[in-house]
Amino acid sequence: MGREKGQASTGHALTSSPPNEPSRYDAIVVGAGFGGLVSAAILAKEGRRVLVVETSDRVGCVGGSIEFNGYWLPWARNWETGYGNGDLFLLMGRNELYGIEAARRAGAEVELARQDMSMRVHLTPDGREVGPVILYDDQDDESVLRFGTEFLGMPKAMLDRFQEEMGKLASFDSDETIDLTFDEYLPRIPEVEIRDAISTLATVQWSIPSGETSVGRYAAFLRGGVTSWRLNDPEVGGMQGLMEPFARVIRKYGGEILLGRHCLEIVVADGAVSGVVVQDKTAIVTEFRSDNVICNHLYWQLFDLVDESLFPEEFVANARKIQSYSGDTACMNIGLERLPKRRGDGLVEDQAAWNRVVVGPERDYMSGWYIPSMIEEKSAPDGKHLFVIAWATSGPASPIHRPFESFADAREKLDRVFAYANQFYEDLESCIEWKNYKWCKAPSCAGYYWKSIRRAPVQAPNVEGLFLVSNAAEVDGIYQDIEANAGIQAADRILERTKA
Repeated sequence: MGREKGQASTGHALTSSPPNEPSRYDAIVVGAGFGGLVSAAILAKEGRRVLVVETSDRVGCVGGSIEFNGYWLPWARNWETGYGNGDLFLLMGRNELYGIEAARRAGAEVELARQDMSMRVHLTPDGREVGPVILYDDQDDESVLRFGTEFLGMPKAMLDRFQEEMGKLASFDSDETIDLTFDEYLPRIPEVEIRDAISTLATVQWSIPSGETSVGRYAAFLRGGVTSWRLNDPEVGGMQGLMEPFARVIRKYGGEILLGRHCLEIVVADGAVSGVVVQDKTAIVTEFRSDNVICNHLYWQLFDLVDESLFPEEFVANARKIQSYSGDTACMNIGLERLPKRRGDGLVEDQAAWNRVVVGPERDYMSGWYIPSMIEEKSAPDGKHLFVIAWATSGPASPIHRPFESFADAREKLDRVFAYANQFYEDLESCIEWKNYKWCKAPSCAGYYWKSIRRAPVQAPNVEGLFLVSNAAEVDGIYQDIEANAGIQAADRILERTKA
C-alpha cells in the first residue's frame, strides 16, 4: 500500500525520516496540482508505478484550500511554490466536464454540489453607492433581458441584434481565429452599442483588457459555456475536496507522494527524459529514474527544471509571453458568526452567487465576493460562514489591473470592496468574528486565459517522455478543467508508452 513520505497530504509532519525510495518508476509527476494528481491517479489505478514530488507540505498547491481555525481558505499557496489555478469553486463547461471525467477514469470519489446561479452583478456609480443589482443566469430569459438592458446598457430593441452577433462569435472556428483580437474584430460590428456591450461582457468575465481577447478562445468559451461547482468532501473542506480524492487513489494503488521535496532538475539525455533530481528541506538530494515525467508546473516554470535551449524558440517565446500576463491574487477572508442581511430588502442573504462589482459607465471591474459556506459543508464550522473577497490582477503586460505594487496596494483594493459590501448589507460588521488577508503573488491564469498566445502542448516538443499538464496547456476546457483534460491526455499517452 502506498503512502505519503515526509508529510501527510493534509500537512501533518511525521517524526521519522522516510525509508529509501525505489529508484525507478513508470512515471514521475513533478507537482501535486490538479493536473498532476489526475495523471498520477489514473496511472496508479491502471497498475503503473507512480511517484509524485511536491515542494509544498500538501497536495493541491494554489488550486487547493488550507485549514484555518476550522475554516477552509482558498488559494492554498505558500511561499515555497505556486502553480495551478486557485479559485473558490470548480469551473467546468456545460458539455465537456473534464473534471468529472477525470474522477471517473481515476475512480476518485469527488463529492460535487452544482451551483445554479451564475453571478450577482452590482453596478455602482462610484464604488461606494449601491446601484442596480442583477441576478444573472444565462439560462433565464428575464435575467438575460435585465442584464442586457440595465447592465450592458443596450436598448431593448437591440437585444436581438446583440444575440445575433454573439451567435456569430460562437460560430467561429477557434483555431482559425485564435490570433484575431477584439481590438481587430469588434470594429467590424456597425452598432457601437453592441461593440461596447460585448467588450463589457468580456471584462466582467475577466478578460482584461477586453481588447486583447482572442476571438477564437472566446468563441470556444461561448460554445462550451460554464458551470460552477462546490466540493463536499467527507474529510477536507473547500477546493481541497477536489485534490485529496485523487491523492487517495494514488495511495490506494501503491503510488507514492513525496511532500516537502523540491524538484531541482528534470534530467534529459539524448533528447529524452531519464528522471528527476529532488531536494528535501535539509538540502539532501535524491535522484529518481523514469522514462516519463509529467510536469504540473507552469509553462515558463519548466525552464527552471530543463535547459530552455532544448526547446523550439517559438515554444520558449510563447512561454515568456504567457508569463507576462500572469498576475497576482489577493483575498480578504472573513469568518462570520451568521449570514448578514441585505440592506435593500432586510432579508438574510440567501443567494450563493459570486458577487461582481463594476463601477461607473465604463463598467470597470472592481472584483467582488462570495460565501462558499452557503453550499459547501466544510468551508466553515457548523452554524458559521466564510465570506471571501477576491481581487485578481492581469500581469505586468496588461495596461490595466496590473500586479499589486505592494501589500498596501492589495489591501486598499480589498478594503474598497469590503466598504461596498458594508453598504449592500445592513449588519455585515456585526456578523464578523475574524478577518485576515492573503496575497498570492503570480502566477494566476486569469490574465492569460483569454489571450491569443499559444499555450503548451501536452507532449513537450523536442524532449521525448516529457508531458505538460498545467492550466497553460493547449487543450479544451475552462480554468481547472484545462488541467483535468491535460492530465487525462498525459496519462493516456504514458499508458500507451508503458504497455507490457
